[in-house]
Amino acid sequence: MLGGMRLSSRLNLEIREKHGIAYTIESNYTAYSDTGIFSVYFGTEADKMDKAHKLVLKEFKKLRDKQLSPVQLKQSKNKFIGQIALGEENRMALIIAMAKNIIDYGEVETLERIYDRINKVSSDEIWDVSNEILDPNNLNSLIFQPDFDEN
Repeated sequence: MLGGMRLSSRLNLEIREKHGIAYTIESNYTAYSDTGIFSVYFGTEADKMDKAHKLVLKEFKKLRDKQLSPVQLKQSKNKFIGQIALGEENRMALIIAMAKNIIDYGEVETLERIYDRINKVSSDEIWDVSNEILDPNNLNSLIFQPDFDEN
């Protein structure tokens, strides 16, 4: 919903399309057996970095402050399921995902089971996770900026 590499994501629509201050923006979640990493990446000009960063935090705040409506929740689930279905066409990504499932869980999850788990997610659960994960006190930023030393 926030990102991934989808053009219709909240982050892309707000920061890239509406404000035109990032040439790329995406969010990612990397799962580990006992934890995970949620990250947002954007590429922009140095003078627009602060504004882009503030807009990302503003989108996080929106998710913390207000629960998704039933329509927003359904649309988000459908987009996510569609992305998974499209990802199944990439054979190498599919093989890697299957291998990770076997290593982490001892089995390969079926698409039907994955879709069922997605459809069971409630707006309350998303709101709870948003308030935990996107809490400004729990966030860190890492900024890569080129050094244009003229020597």
